[in-house]
Amino acid sequence: MLNKFQEIYAKPAGLIEILALDAMKVGADALSASGEVSSRDEFDSKVKEKVLKGVTTSWSFKEGVWLKD
Repeated sequence: MLNKFQEIYAKPAGLIEILALDAMKVGADALSASGEVSSRDEFDSKVKEKVLKGVTTSWSFKEGVWLKD
């Protein structure tokens, strides 16, 4: 993904771009992990069961809080 950025903009991604891409990837992973849901509670419970992966980090829900692995 970061290589694609460099191809498009002819310069390496900076900190802001990397963090933004990481956040989008984590968000997309959360939506993918939840699958088809009919309520917010169902979404929350499905997302909390899975480790969410970004470009540079992964997140897991342990003891009531999201932790960066």
